[in-house]
Amino acid sequence: MSDQLTETVTALRESQRYIAQLTTTEGLKDVTEWYAERVRSAAWAKVSHLYPKVDDTNVSASLWARTVACPCQGCGIRIPLYTSPWLSKRPQDLRWLRPVVTGGRVEFEVGEGNKFPPPATKLEGGRPRFACPGCGTVFATDYVRTEGRAGRLGLQLLAEVIGGGKDRRYVPDAGRRGAISMPEGMNYEAPLTLDRGSRMYGMASPLELYTARQVHTLNAFADAVAQIPTWVQEDGRSEAHAAGVTAALSLCHRKLAQRCSTQMRWRVFDRYSRPEPTFGHPVQPMMWDFVEINPFSEPFPAASSRLLITA
Repeated sequence: MSDQLTETVTALRESQRYIAQLTTTEGLKDVTEWYAERVRSAAWAKVSHLYPKVDDTNVSASLWARTVACPCQGCGIRIPLYTSPWLSKRPQDLRWLRPVVTGGRVEFEVGEGNKFPPPATKLEGGRPRFACPGCGTVFATDYVRTEGRAGRLGLQLLAEVIGGGKDRRYVPDAGRRGAISMPEGMNYEAPLTLDRGSRMYGMASPLELYTARQVHTLNAFADAVAQIPTWVQEDGRSEAHAAGVTAALSLCHRKLAQRCSTQMRWRVFDRYSRPEPTFGHPVQPMMWDFVEINPFSEPFPAASSRLLITA
């Protein structure tokens, strides 16, 4: 059994045990919901600066693509490896990405209306192949694997999702986001190793399945969950409450890690678009493009007390 599958089975067993405790300890569910909101507030106080607003509106999600240098020596631009141009297929809100090559760089505009959007850089068909939007050079994944193992893959922000519901907007990267570095002292030599799918592209540690901002956010939640026993004791509650609340929210932090990773897909349907996690199985495939949600914001509130309780 793989390390990832072993962890999944262990987590399920822990969940069953503590769900039983939640149902037998008087008032524990309500208490857990209260501390879940306290954990959320403590985490937000640490990382709110990493989630800047646009026009006083929260950024609900950020759409990213991995990048690789064009193999054509006469071109050399960095190519975003994305699988679909579509952002939204709602009949009244058709939105798609339009790549524009300017100044030796691929930038994006957001097109709208019932038109044929420019194709994604990932070509349709069997084995994955990509095309450079600048010179048209077509290349296969063998080249991407070589570049990945050499540490030469990058990331590019394609667009951001602003707000939600009928007021949702899609805006291209406008250079608002500064570089975010990994927290100091992070252990890059994690004991777990990734399966072959991601490892072929130079990824060796589970830490590499997260952006720097996601790592900061998950650390902030972990630090807050670690304070729960002290909070419960200071509030004069029982040891059963402390054990149950800490165990439940620790498991919910694991669920949060599923929704705040580079394994999230942006799924576009005819009626709606939404992020979907792909950690439902022990294999982590290579994700060319992914969505990074704002876990504190509607309409994808991964850090709400409701999710924390039902995770």
